[in-house]
Amino acid sequence: MRTRRRVLLRVTQVVASFAVVGVLFAKVLPRVTGTDGHEIWHHLSRLSAMELAALFVVWVLGLWAYTWVLTGSLPGLTHAQALTLNLAGSAVSNLVSFGGAVGIGVTFAMAGSWGFRPGAITLSTLVSGVWNVLAKLALPLVALLGLLLTGEIADHRIVVASIVASSVLAVVVLSIVGALSSERVARLVSVVVEWIGTRTLRVVRSEREIHWDVAVLDFRHRTIGLLRQGALSMSLGMIGYALLQAVLAWQCFRAVGSTLTVPEVFAGYALGRLLTSVVVTPSGVGISELGSAALLTTFGGNPASTTAGVLLFSLFTYLIEIPVGAIGWLTWALWTPWRRPQPA
Repeated sequence: MRTRRRVLLRVTQVVASFAVVGVLFAKVLPRVTGTDGHEIWHHLSRLSAMELAALFVVWVLGLWAYTWVLTGSLPGLTHAQALTLNLAGSAVSNLVSFGGAVGIGVTFAMAGSWGFRPGAITLSTLVSGVWNVLAKLALPLVALLGLLLTGEIADHRIVVASIVASSVLAVVVLSIVGALSSERVARLVSVVVEWIGTRTLRVVRSEREIHWDVAVLDFRHRTIGLLRQGALSMSLGMIGYALLQAVLAWQCFRAVGSTLTVPEVFAGYALGRLLTSVVVTPSGVGISELGSAALLTTFGGNPASTTAGVLLFSLFTYLIEIPVGAIGWLTWALWTPWRRPQPA
């Protein structure tokens, strides 16, 4: 009975999530950009099979680049396993709001079946998560520099957003570097983090007690050894993934006939990646597209082609990941040679 209720609840969450996303795409997005479905479809219908195939290739290359992030954070993981893990986890995260927690559960189930210990999987999840956050915060800064160099800043809001993201990025990077290089700094960071966490819990009227000081120090000791081996691999993999995603965005806009420049498209892409952190909808879908489209139209982009480009990019970064992720899940379930018992 309890299992039945859980299944029913999960199905309801999936249906509700897709209903919200559908409203955002069908009603809110066209209204924000000042266009309609017929104009958007006119630009999407001009796509050829060759163009779609080229976009698919760039998407796959980006996913393969990201495997270096996972293999660097979880030594012993193969690139094929990393690709399967990423696809299956992303598919689950794309189905329900706040689906990242479910995606982490998938990661533990899959990696655990391959013989990796829970502690190693936890550390990999944390470190790769930090790398993702740093990338999302760094992208607006790169976008701002590109717009400044080309003189294409049309809205002061992108400047403000980029400055805020850059400031947060600087604080996060300095905190991480300081905590990893000095135990004294690590203790200070743990005190600050615990204070922020406690105050946040009080704001939401939670009586929970948190003790992150020991956790931060333990994380430092375990991370140092991992980063000595995998920091370069993870960094290069994340840079390659971000660049290939940007190329995919540029190709999507070119394919639908948009006249936006490279710095403008990159700025829209950077803002969209940052807004994927808003997980009220699955993986922030709908919200990130609204932000990207709103910004790109302020640059003077044609509303219809801009919206079409945003939707086409979302097709590859969100929708297509669900069926492909299901294939990844079946691959894991059926490919028994990967199975290994966890070491004692």
